[in-house]
Amino acid sequence: MMTWATNEGEDEIPSLTLTANMFIYKLKNNLILFKIFYFKLKTVIKSKILYLLLNLFYTDSINLVGLIWMRCMICQVIE
Repeated sequence: MMTWATNEGEDEIPSLTLTANMFIYKLKNNLILFKIFYFKLKTVIKSKILYLLLNLFYTDSINLVGLIWMRCMICQVIE
């Protein structure tokens, strides 16, 4: 096994430290991406629930407005 001497005279394996740091970095990035995806998914679900409520309680002309509004909301979420 190859070791590297540090300034303090201790032995350290840089590849192990690098691997651990990369794992932590990837874990943080995945967590951030999951939070963004969850927020977008939650917004889309709310939009669909509101659209279903429009379908239950309003006439066809208002349903058309609700459909257009829902499409706008989904486009904003995807961006």
